[in-house]
Amino acid sequence: MKILVTKFKSIGDVILLTPLLKNLKLSYPDAEIDLLVQSGTQDVLKNNPNISKIFLTKNKNISRLRNFFYDLYLLLLIRQRKYDLLIVTDRGERGAFLSRFSKAKRKIGRKDESSKYINSSYTDFFSYHGDRHIIELNLDPINILGRKIQSYGLEIYPQKSDFEFVKKKMKNIKKFIHLHPSSQRKYKTLDSQLLAEIIDFCEEILKVKVVLTGNGEDDQNQIKSILSLVSSKPINLCNKLSIMQTAALNKMADILIVVDTAIMHISTANNTPVIAFFGPTAVNNWGPWDRSLDINSYVRKGGVQMHGMHKVISGKEVCIPCSKSGCDDSGASMCLKNIQMETIKKEIKNSLGLLH
Repeated sequence: MKILVTKFKSIGDVILLTPLLKNLKLSYPDAEIDLLVQSGTQDVLKNNPNISKIFLTKNKNISRLRNFFYDLYLLLLIRQRKYDLLIVTDRGERGAFLSRFSKAKRKIGRKDESSKYINSSYTDFFSYHGDRHIIELNLDPINILGRKIQSYGLEIYPQKSDFEFVKKKMKNIKKFIHLHPSSQRKYKTLDSQLLAEIIDFCEEILKVKVVLTGNGEDDQNQIKSILSLVSSKPINLCNKLSIMQTAALNKMADILIVVDTAIMHISTANNTPVIAFFGPTAVNNWGPWDRSLDINSYVRKGGVQMHGMHKVISGKEVCIPCSKSGCDDSGASMCLKNIQMETIKKEIKNSLGLLH
C-alpha cells in the first residue's frame, strides 16, 4: 500500500502531523508512507521511522519559474507513484488540484462549503474542526479508514550528534530552564520587560540557569532587548543551534517556558514540561498536548489551564481567545501584557517541583 500525506504550512504544523503518521504505520505496517511538505519544514521529520520518502515544495531559495517547473515535476512524480491513499490536511484548491491529478484510489481532504470544485475532489472528508485540538482533527483519517487510534503523542528524533553538540555549548550545566521567547507572530509574544523579570526570577531567586534559543534576525533582536534588561546572566544560544539541536537541548531541559510556537510542540514530543503563554490563540485548538493523554481537557477561556504535565497561562479577559492579530488586529495583545508576574512565579515553581 502507498500513502501520501500533505502539509503545506509551518514547522509546528508539520510536527502536529506526526501522530497521524504513527497511527497510519501502526494500522498498515507494510505501507510506504510518503510526505509532501513545504521546503524548510522537513528537518523536524529527520529519522522518523514512519516515513518512507519526503517530497518538498515551495523552495524560497529559488526563482518562481524554477519553483513552477519543480512543482510540475513533483506532480508527475506523484502521479507515477500510483498512491492507494492521499490525505490532504490543508484547506484550499491547491490540495484539491493535487488530489485530482494524483489519481489516488481514495482521497481524504478538507471540505469547503463554498467550493464545488474542492468538494468533488475527494472521496472522504475530515470532520468539522470546531473546539477540537488540531491533533484530534489530524487523526480523522484513522477513524474514516475504520482503524483504531493508538497514539496521540507528537514525535521528534534528535540524534546522538545533536546532543553532543549541545553538551559542548552547555559547559556541564545539568539543571536548566529552556526559554524560547519568540514567535513568528509578534502578537503572540510577551513584553521584553516581563521576559527579563522571568529570567531574573529563575536565575537569581530559584538559582536555576536559563538558556535562551531563537532563530533569525527578529528573534535575535528581541533577545538582545531582553538581555539589555536583565541583571542575571542567562546563556544565549540564539542562532547557534539547528532545529534538531534545539530539540536536543529541549530534551535535556527541566522545563520549557515559551509562547505559542513550534518549539512548544517539540517540547511535548520530548516529554519536557511546558509553560506556554497564550493570548489571542485558542488553547483548545493549539495548546501543548501531553503525549500520555487521549482526551483534550482545554477549554476556550483564559487563566491557567493544564493538560497532563503541561500548562498554559493566559490573561483573564473575556475576549480570550479572539483569534485576531492582537487587539483589534493591532499587532499587540493586552491579554498577554496583563498576565501577572505572581501567577508566572507560582507556575514556574510548581513545574520545577519547588512548591510544597
